[in-house]
Amino acid sequence: KLNDLDSLQLELMEKLRDTKFLVVLDDVWIERNDNWISLKKPFVSGIKGSKILKTTRSENVAKIVHFDTIQV
Repeated sequence: KLNDLDSLQLELMEKLRDTKFLVVLDDVWIERNDNWISLKKPFVSGIKGSKILKTTRSENVAKIVHFDTIQV
């Protein structure tokens, strides 16, 4: 049974292994870099070309998680 963050991350990593994916994280408000590192950890197992699209209204968040900025 998956009941903690580590177990959930491992399960997601297994499901994404050798898969090309696009993940959309809309309106991100993670302001601590260590939290961002923890969140993106399961997505490193995808194949080349996999992407994570992140949006935020916070310039501070964009700087912390290293967004490529496009103003709209």
